[in-house]
Amino acid sequence: MTQEVFQSLFSIPLTKGKFYRLYDQLLLNRTRTWECPESFERSGFTGLVGFRDRQVGGKTVYGVTPDQVRKVWRRYLRAGRTPVIQEQVPHDKLTLNAESIWTAEGLALLWSHETLPMKEALAKRSLLAVGLRSLAVVRQFLDPSSFEDWLLLEEMFPGSVVEFSCFSVPVGILSRKTVFWEVRYY
Repeated sequence: MTQEVFQSLFSIPLTKGKFYRLYDQLLLNRTRTWECPESFERSGFTGLVGFRDRQVGGKTVYGVTPDQVRKVWRRYLRAGRTPVIQEQVPHDKLTLNAESIWTAEGLALLWSHETLPMKEALAKRSLLAVGLRSLAVVRQFLDPSSFEDWLLLEEMFPGSVVEFSCFSVPVGILSRKTVFWEVRYY
């Protein structure tokens, strides 16, 4: 990645497209992702996957088996959407779904203990913590490496929302208990 491209990715506003290009470059714990059905099939992955839309406001689909990937992919394309295929996490092992942002009042954290995907968990039951209480919640659930990654994201993208989930078991490409989903400033 050239210095110019690197700098452009860090410019605010951070669009969803910019974020996904950066997401693939940062060494953060995340789920495995595939750009198309062909790359998914070449990987030999046999577990469940989900589809996330690379466009704002897009639909997310969970629980897709390998033999359903092409069918779901075509459905997204017919709707004019741009999907990404992601390894599905064990939602039953979730301990925290959270979105954080630094505000004038300090750190604000919207969070949930529901063992559901992020949007569903926060819609069903969400809690809000601000200031030291929110920092205490983050420290309680993130292991030291994930806490450092979280601080890095907060520092790199001031005023942006950092979306992450914590689990009772290791998940993701780095086998940690926290996965970072996205950084939003759009």
